[in-house]
Amino acid sequence: MHSDQEKKTLSEGTKQQSQRNDEFFRFIFEHAQIGIGIFNIQSGEHFSNRAVNEMLGYAPTELRTVEQWDDVVHPDERETGAKRYSDLIEGVRDEDEWEQRFIRRDGRVVIANGRFKLIRDAQGKPNYIVTLNEDVTERRRAEVERLQVTKQMQLLLDSTDQGIYGLDLEGRCTFINRAACEMVGYRTEDLLGHNMHELVHHHRPDGSAYPAEECPVAHAVQNGKGCHADEEVLWRKDGTAIPVEYSSFPVFEGGVITGVVVTVSDITERKRAREALESSVRLFRSIFEGAQIGIGVFRLDTREHFSNRALHEMLGYTGEELSRLEQWDSIVPDDERDPCAQRYGELVEGRRDTDEYPQHFIRRDGHVLLGNSRFQLVRDAAEGRSASSL
Repeated sequence: MHSDQEKKTLSEGTKQQSQRNDEFFRFIFEHAQIGIGIFNIQSGEHFSNRAVNEMLGYAPTELRTVEQWDDVVHPDERETGAKRYSDLIEGVRDEDEWEQRFIRRDGRVVIANGRFKLIRDAQGKPNYIVTLNEDVTERRRAEVERLQVTKQMQLLLDSTDQGIYGLDLEGRCTFINRAACEMVGYRTEDLLGHNMHELVHHHRPDGSAYPAEECPVAHAVQNGKGCHADEEVLWRKDGTAIPVEYSSFPVFEGGVITGVVVTVSDITERKRAREALESSVRLFRSIFEGAQIGIGVFRLDTREHFSNRALHEMLGYTGEELSRLEQWDSIVPDDERDPCAQRYGELVEGRRDTDEYPQHFIRRDGHVLLGNSRFQLVRDAAEGRSASSL
């Protein structure tokens, strides 16, 4: 039997554990890159994370009730979306997925792929609906021109999942998502409250014992700094090892470290992704070289210019000759050189993303031809560096 003091201590420990769990969930909820919404069926309240608010341009308070969403969902899809959502609320189905259009506060239309999950209470009564909204607007627009490549990239995205789990200061699991569970072959209840290092990270890739104090994840707790490792393995429940890449990030409460959030990816899937990407590059190269219209690509980071066969035939110059920027000074007529250079400069500097105007070119044989030039600035995803294509 526990004394009153012991019971009080146990109760306080449970409360603290619950608070830490809440903090972990809040951290993941607010920092997720995908839009997350939670609807409390009993109270009628709706909570959305920062990604949803940024996607739609509304403040959290403006998306708090279901009625407020009537102004956000596109009128053409309001009735069908409401019917399917009602099926979830009434418990007719436990999950659903569909694409729908939203009208942002600024009037622009956003296309989002929504995945819905009904959460029931202990008695099986519908309690919450969790929604994951992914902005696919640009992807859908790109399908018109790059349908085949988009399908390949979609297959790549659909085949890649990232595991996420949280640890307390003793290395015990406080949160874990389905992808991580499937990766290591455990059920959620087998991991929550247990030491993750002892269960899935106990040996190195060569099979030697891996002391917990040498684990980089433990260092994140001790030093308060994130870490990254890409030459590690996790051990599945069946005893097999899977190569992984993972990162760990300390979580602070009031300036004090209270735990760690770990993200982990199976490197095997990344290898498949790399192969798919290489296939896409080959496809792009085939389209680039076989196009009937002249195409040029100028890389701002390396100052390299690439051109296809159609452009060579149109201007009478080789690709090597067109790769030198000074060569273009002799191709563009004198009276158009300055205004064209100014407009091109605005693309290079990122002040505009597209442009189009008629332009004369002087062929190698002296003939002057008139072309319609369309320009598109392409930005990379990591640092905003730009490449311009003609």
